[in-house]
Amino acid sequence: LEYVSGCKELNVDIFVIGEDWGSKPHNVAVESYLALHGKQVIQVQYNPRTSSSQIKSRSIQLLSRANLHALNKPRKITLQAQRKSQARV
Repeated sequence: LEYVSGCKELNVDIFVIGEDWGSKPHNVAVESYLALHGKQVIQVQYNPRTSSSQIKSRSIQLLSRANLHALNKPRKITLQAQRKSQARV
């Protein structure tokens, strides 16, 4: 696991961790990176009604639906875009 590159790419301000986060090298690396850049690490308490696996699964479903919707959405092509496209041919 490596979190620093994701934090850089997304330019996160807040990184949320659970109580079981631990002190493995990849965890320490992301905490150090965030501290160095003035970002926050927030630790949430365990709640038996919250399942990170369910949150992840639901997020993936929502993202998939959004992507599918975007692919199926009719696109407007402006006259200028058509002319540029035709000029390339």
